[in-house]
Amino acid sequence: MITTTSLRVTALVILAVFAGACGGGGIDAGDWKPLWNDDCPTWSSDGSTIAFGRHPSFGEEPAAGVHLYDVERDVLRRLTKDDLTVVAWPAGRREVVAFDGEVLMLVSVRTGRRRPLVDVTTRLPEARDAAVLPSPDFGSVLVGFQRPSATDDPLDYRDEVWVVDVKTAASRMVSRRDQKFAGNASWSPDGRWIAYDDLDHIYLVRRDGSGRRVVPAGKSASRAVFSPDGKALAYTGLSGVLRIDLTTGRRRLLHPGEDEVTDWSRDGRKLLAMSLGGAVVIDSATGRELARLPEFGGTWPGTGVYCPRFSPDGNTVAFQRSWPGSFGGGTDALYLAPADLSSARSIDPAGR
Repeated sequence: MITTTSLRVTALVILAVFAGACGGGGIDAGDWKPLWNDDCPTWSSDGSTIAFGRHPSFGEEPAAGVHLYDVERDVLRRLTKDDLTVVAWPAGRREVVAFDGEVLMLVSVRTGRRRPLVDVTTRLPEARDAAVLPSPDFGSVLVGFQRPSATDDPLDYRDEVWVVDVKTAASRMVSRRDQKFAGNASWSPDGRWIAYDDLDHIYLVRRDGSGRRVVPAGKSASRAVFSPDGKALAYTGLSGVLRIDLTTGRRRLLHPGEDEVTDWSRDGRKLLAMSLGGAVVIDSATGRELARLPEFGGTWPGTGVYCPRFSPDGNTVAFQRSWPGSFGGGTDALYLAPADLSSARSIDPAGR
């Protein structure tokens, strides 16, 4: 899923992270804080490895670049030394898809050698550092970005969703031009449909811009995630996590609260959501809460768990842990937890 705007607020404070509150629950709650910012995790199709970009903080570049983490051997390897964001890992491939803010490229996980796919900014100069997501067949790229207004008034800015063709770099806007916000876009498993929202309604549209329709998801619907078979959406609504059948239009509340859906297990049985600084695993059929990870950092703005994602077998969860900002430090580092969320640990030796 791509998000065109960030609602995170950074507090410039020094925080001792809830060591007393969660120290006895198996959570790694030390005061260690990274000197970098890690991307959201991207799993290999066999679940053996996690790829991610590590970015410098406050002008420093400690170990910046694409990294690979071997889950079974507990080995972290730096693959490149340039500032790239990992956005996908094609099934069965020995290459990850990365973005440098302008060019989408393939990076060999053996050598780090880069091969360009498409320059997104060729047709969309405003889309530098945009949120991008390749289609399942890697023939197109979803691009979400904010277009400034002619008046340079932030209230006149508009968030848009575009599709860029990998072979030709031809671009097409698939969100509506009268929408002030359009984002949180994702591909259906077969790559035929795109789901996005305007923070109130969820839309479905084909990659060529045709067939746009509003999903009858109710008010304040956002952050839709396709089921593995493409027949349903799980999403965040006013009352909590909901599920809607795309054939019948039948929707129901699965889990009440303020959770934001982030992932669906490949067997279709479980959902992952961010939940008030922590994470929660939900039964996708009954809505029963299966597991919960306690909050990281209490209620401080910007702290906690972001973009939790299941491993392909659904037995492990990787997520980004975030701290409030402070001078000389980063804010994001990757962590692992079993699917029952009974414990969590940093993937970096310095953070254990």
